[in-house]
Amino acid sequence: MILLASGGLLPLWSAEPAPSRAAAERCTEKIKEMERFIPEKASGKSLSTPFTEEEINSYLQLVLKPRYHPSLRTLQVRLGQDRLHTRAVIDFDRLRTSTTGVFRSLLALMFSGTRTLDADGKLHTGDGRGRYELEQARFDGRTLPNGLVNEIIAAVGMRQTPPFNPTESSTLPYGIERVDLEPGRLVAHQ
Repeated sequence: MILLASGGLLPLWSAEPAPSRAAAERCTEKIKEMERFIPEKASGKSLSTPFTEEEINSYLQLVLKPRYHPSLRTLQVRLGQDRLHTRAVIDFDRLRTSTTGVFRSLLALMFSGTRTLDADGKLHTGDGRGRYELEQARFDGRTLPNGLVNEIIAAVGMRQTPPFNPTESSTLPYGIERVDLEPGRLVAHQ
């Protein structure tokens, strides 16, 4: 089912299935396999590792969630053909207390409490680098300007350990050269 919003398309989010410990463990093992492969990559070999949406979301909820900055309550992804749909639940009171400068003042004026951000965009990868390009976002069901949402995404990303800004080009981990997105599946190429 699709929601037409501001000239773009965003999927309607239904209740997500409960995270699976087995799927999270499969994801963890695949990541370890990619880490073990790094020395072989230097000798010219390549490896493609597929991850299912269930594995990724279970890993995000069961393994990474305890490491999130308190401003990021939950994070889920949906994978489409060359598309990345994300849903993040953000606690703006916690984000505001850990952010400085003009952006902090703007957050204080505009947002408080816990809000849901649905984002639709593309993941651009190649030559060992990647960045997220936001195309459309809805905040508690309302469209917000992409520039503002990019700043929110960057602010939340910079509060994580390690800090990162997904909207700026950065080196992909584990020697990944590129990532392909398909419906329900991500393939990492080393």
